[in-house]
Amino acid sequence: MPDGLDSVEIKTVGQLIDELSILNIRIWHLIDKVTDGSATIEEAQAVQRHNATRNRLVRAIDRRLGQRDIGGKVYG
Repeated sequence: MPDGLDSVEIKTVGQLIDELSILNIRIWHLIDKVTDGSATIEEAQAVQRHNATRNRLVRAIDRRLGQRDIGGKVYG
């Protein structure tokens, strides 16, 4: 990351939304696997990591669009 900036801080809103939409699809597929019992432990753990990344993306988009971060849970 250049100059120690978090990658979400240097991306455009369009890039953030694109990354968020792809990540949401990945999470959806992994949750399906967890629900039907076919997920590996690594896939189940990936859901948690992806959710954390999704929350970072949503907060970055909110900041760019002038929304204040109230620190609440993000559902999506």
